[in-house]
Amino acid sequence: MTHIDDYCQQSGITRRWAYNLIKSGKLPALKQNGKTYILTGNQNNSFQPETSQTISSKEFISQIKQKAESGSDIKALLKAVETFEKTTGQKLKGCSYKTLWAIQSGKRSSKRRERSDKFTIKNLNLAKATDKILPLASYLYFKNAQPNLSLTCDLIQEYARHNEEFYEVAAIPKATLYRFISKSFRNSGYQLLHQFLNHYNLFSRDLPTVRGAFTSDIQFFDYIIGDDHKQDIASVLVWNESKKDFVKKQMKLWLWVEALTMYPLGWCIKVGDFTSTDLIQSLSPVLVKYGYPQKAVMVDNGIGRSAEFQNFLTQAGTQVEYSEAYKPTNKATGERSFGMIKNEHDVFFKNFVGPDKLRESRHSTNKLSPEDAIIFFDEAKKSLESYLLSFFIDRKRNRRINDKQVKISIKEYFETSLLTYEPRKANPMKIKTAACKTDVKVFKSKIIISRNQFVPADVIPLCFYNNKVTVKYNPADYSEVYIYAFRDTTDLSTGESFTKGDYIATLRNTESVPNKQSEILTYNNKLKKAI
Repeated sequence: MTHIDDYCQQSGITRRWAYNLIKSGKLPALKQNGKTYILTGNQNNSFQPETSQTISSKEFISQIKQKAESGSDIKALLKAVETFEKTTGQKLKGCSYKTLWAIQSGKRSSKRRERSDKFTIKNLNLAKATDKILPLASYLYFKNAQPNLSLTCDLIQEYARHNEEFYEVAAIPKATLYRFISKSFRNSGYQLLHQFLNHYNLFSRDLPTVRGAFTSDIQFFDYIIGDDHKQDIASVLVWNESKKDFVKKQMKLWLWVEALTMYPLGWCIKVGDFTSTDLIQSLSPVLVKYGYPQKAVMVDNGIGRSAEFQNFLTQAGTQVEYSEAYKPTNKATGERSFGMIKNEHDVFFKNFVGPDKLRESRHSTNKLSPEDAIIFFDEAKKSLESYLLSFFIDRKRNRRINDKQVKISIKEYFETSLLTYEPRKANPMKIKTAACKTDVKVFKSKIIISRNQFVPADVIPLCFYNNKVTVKYNPADYSEVYIYAFRDTTDLSTGESFTKGDYIATLRNTESVPNKQSEILTYNNKLKKAI
């Protein structure tokens, strides 16, 4: 028992002819589950073509005409044609009695006569203006962001009507002009060239890629990947102080992951656009805890290209690499992480909206707008953080490790890799100061920044009092600031020398110091004694 499609392919007949044979009872068949099967057996022999091998109709017609030219019996040839037509279900043209007789008597050739004007331009105006048309058509075609040949032809004819040197082009019918330009461009690969020049993003997207090339070529902690993602939730409610009411905002996530294992190392969740400060504040604890990546921190071409963020990485002591635009494979694990968050976390919110808002979003009615839901930012943020710390890293997933398919959780993969990993230890102080802003202040036994008072834990060299010092502070963390020598200085009382940029001391915020009254009193007494 053979399926009808397989039988037709084996027998060299069409599906329609097979159904005609089944209808006439010449071909036994059976229908099961809506599919037609041919009962194979000895019956098949009577339906094979009489030719020794299955050939195309073109080749068969050529053989018949050659036999007629060599003097074969026409009736026998017509019978062979009739048998071939019944076997294949094809109607053969050019094999009538009249045609075969004409070939046999020498009045007609067995071979088709080639046209003498084949491949030649028959329109005289077009033949004259070819050298004018193609450069103009090329210019207009590539100038247009969309590959519109019809518009190109209209513009050429409009231009020709207003320029006497192109008078013959204006007389060419648009259909003729369109066919000529279309054929010329098709043979020259202009469609691909247009995409290359005007839509390189689409051109590069269609280039062949190697699946898993990025993760296959890297080692554990070669890269720390950072990227932003709009949560697939329509909106969350945030308190607006000026309106004295809650307003709807889009929640966003910036996620840092270890490139090989996809383990989440740090993140920033907020409403509104991310800034370079957000990236610095979320990455700093990651570098302090896990050390520098072996190769670089990888970000996309957005806020990661800001001068402030680049300066931070340089001062912190690590490199930065930028993923290629329209090439998600450069940071494939980061993109895959966002897909998991969408499919495992965001989908459970009532106002879930996927990228394909029509088919993916939740709709309980015919309304196009997302579902109404009262979801506060704090609870949505808490839910996302809880997911990242639990199910996201604990769920066992299919991963390809060392060319083997294994089922392993992100957490297990990360911790196993961490056992044999030798980290590039980072200097916490260097990272802290790299994230700081720099200012110049006069040190008068204290420093004031944004109404915050900072004092040293002990008396510093007296040569710095009432003198300028370089201050480094973190706008997101006013617990302490760092002061450095503003210029080359020598303390004459002790003979100690300081070069510009030398670290002097760390000053603590008096509001965050326990027993601040006694601490400040002690510092003041020490200063008086030193003086």
